[in-house]
Amino acid sequence: MCMLKKVVALGAVLLVGGWAISRTDVGSYVKTLVKDGVACAKKNVPIEFEIRVAEEELANLDKVDDSLISTIAASMVAVENKQNALAEMQANLAKKKEDIRVRYAALKVDNATFFIDSQKVSRDRFQLELDKANKSYEAGKAIVENTKKMLADDQAQLDKAKEQRDALKSTKLALEDRIRKLKTDFEVLKAAEIRAKRSTGDGQIAELERLKNRIEGLESRIHQRIIENQLREDPKPAASVRSSVDILENSERILNDDAK
Repeated sequence: MCMLKKVVALGAVLLVGGWAISRTDVGSYVKTLVKDGVACAKKNVPIEFEIRVAEEELANLDKVDDSLISTIAASMVAVENKQNALAEMQANLAKKKEDIRVRYAALKVDNATFFIDSQKVSRDRFQLELDKANKSYEAGKAIVENTKKMLADDQAQLDKAKEQRDALKSTKLALEDRIRKLKTDFEVLKAAEIRAKRSTGDGQIAELERLKNRIEGLESRIHQRIIENQLREDPKPAASVRSSVDILENSERILNDDAK
């Protein structure tokens, strides 16, 4: 019993919490986040995948077409059967009407002799049979009218199913053309993106080459400046202060060394 109370209490808390979320800004934030998440997910779906989904949905229209074909076939059978039944009813009704016309004409003749199935009958009996024939004709006429209405309904259903199938076939052909165009445009887009990537790569390589040449040029200029500064800082060679005696003595030493 205690556990049941806890479950009921927890359910009440969740219900109130859900109501509070739906009635506050938090609820709006959650709904917006969910909506944005769904939109983002849909946006990130690859175009190629979306095209395949469209093709599958288009293929599913064949099931709808099969259903319409079944409806059309059943309606055609129903219309044909009612047309045959109606033709037979109308033929029988025409016979009954002719029988009434003959019996009515006989009753209009004074002192006439009346026969039913080759048996002589009284005028009252003959007139009673005419009344039965009238009622049978009226009942048959009502059945004919009802059959005509049913036939009209079946024909309308058949016409509607045919119109739906024609519209489906037209829509399907249009969608097939659009999907084919979409696939073609997508292939063109992919090719353009590939070319753009290649072009971007070539441009980056050219930019790197220009940067390399610039760095090498700067290095050469800096190296040249360093050499120039070094040359400017080197001391000039001192002037010779040796006397003529020293020069002669050095010459004699060199000559004596050769003599030895």
